[in-house]
Amino acid sequence: MQKSRSFTKHTIKTNKPAASPNRSVPPSFNGYGINTEQFNALLSGNQLHCHETSFDKAVRKQQQLFTIYNTLERQHTLIYKIDEILNNRHGVLWLDSQIKEFKLLCPSDILMNISTPLISPLRGIEHSEIIHLNFCSLINDIFYTPLNALIKIRLADLSEHERKEWYEWCLKIDSQLIMFKAQIKSAQTFFSAKSFDKICRLAKDNDHQQQLGNMRYLFQQKARSVDNVEYDE
Repeated sequence: MQKSRSFTKHTIKTNKPAASPNRSVPPSFNGYGINTEQFNALLSGNQLHCHETSFDKAVRKQQQLFTIYNTLERQHTLIYKIDEILNNRHGVLWLDSQIKEFKLLCPSDILMNISTPLISPLRGIEHSEIIHLNFCSLINDIFYTPLNALIKIRLADLSEHERKEWYEWCLKIDSQLIMFKAQIKSAQTFFSAKSFDKICRLAKDNDHQQQLGNMRYLFQQKARSVDNVEYDE
């Protein structure tokens, strides 16, 4: 619902000819054939909503319902795409397991340094914010839960507000899938050799150096193992 907007009245100076002394001009008009209230509505764009007809509302409703129906028709395709992001190599399940294991193995003070923005760009770890995230929960909140709810609703029972919200969600689902997939790919780089080189520089003593070195070797071996399985298949 569009919020109403208020305007401060100003004196409008124009170059229009002065009114003839023999011709009266209604005081509520500004020389443009509309009164001040209508003029303010014209400036604000509210006249589009003020003059919306029943036909306009019916067309908008049909457009919204068409988009929602179309999404429901594509539900199996959408679920397949979501499942693919969840289960494929280096997908959501893999990423969450990597994050969990990294947090278990990393020394607590090093983990704190990684998760806190650092002043020095040399020591900054790219995409370090992912250690705060649970991607399974994200994919569930953004895709699975709303889609399952949409499948169960009766479109005829939707209020105008509910229909508008579902329409906007359906419009964005494809672009959100693309963006989520890109974010997963970016997050994978946190476990790259380049990142571990920077992480190892955070070590303050020999014990931490050895522990981080072991982690680096472990995660590299896991990455090679996944690559080899994919190649053998």
